[in-house]
Amino acid sequence: MQGPPPDLLPRLFEPLQRGTPQVDRASRSIGLGLYIVKHLVEAHGGTVAAQSGQGEGTAFTVRLPRSPGALAHH
Repeated sequence: MQGPPPDLLPRLFEPLQRGTPQVDRASRSIGLGLYIVKHLVEAHGGTVAAQSGQGEGTAFTVRLPRSPGALAHH
């Protein structure tokens, strides 16, 4: 599995961005999934990040606070 190009990583969570430029019938992504994930995670006081290595695919890390009180510390 191949991850997105390194120059795309900073924009990966923006609307209408896709991890790969190829468009085919099997992949109907319009580039909103990660944008929605980012906003849901941030609405709960968390963060989301992506890491990608050549030929290694992409890893996503979501961090959420354990309790509502944890939001006060941010």
